[in-house]
Amino acid sequence: TKLRCINCEFLKFKNIDEWKNHFIGHWRLDGMTEEKTQCFVKGCMYTEKDSNIAGRLSKLGDHFIETHKFEQAAYRKCDICNLEFYEERKYNTHMKRHDPSFTCDLCKKKITGKIWYRKHIEK
Repeated sequence: TKLRCINCEFLKFKNIDEWKNHFIGHWRLDGMTEEKTQCFVKGCMYTEKDSNIAGRLSKLGDHFIETHKFEQAAYRKCDICNLEFYEERKYNTHMKRHDPSFTCDLCKKKITGKIWYRKHIEK
């Protein structure tokens, strides 16, 4: 089974994050009013009615993996510890853990990541 868009029949997605991003595009174009999301697998009547669009799509993605046995390609693999990630957000959060920590000489606050440290120092 492939992830696809019910509005764009020809589009297929290799992972749930790509599918979510595409779906959110339709949701925005439709005025962000749709309050339910239905599984697109023929014969499946699963519908998610969470009022939060991100929660709704996450639950639908979980349904697709658990019920329809979707196996997705990893979005990215960490070069440092070799963990695989299926969503960009989770990969980015993980990579921050590998950032070195810095301590501000003025306030002694510990800050993770060069970019955040530079921003802190500029203030």
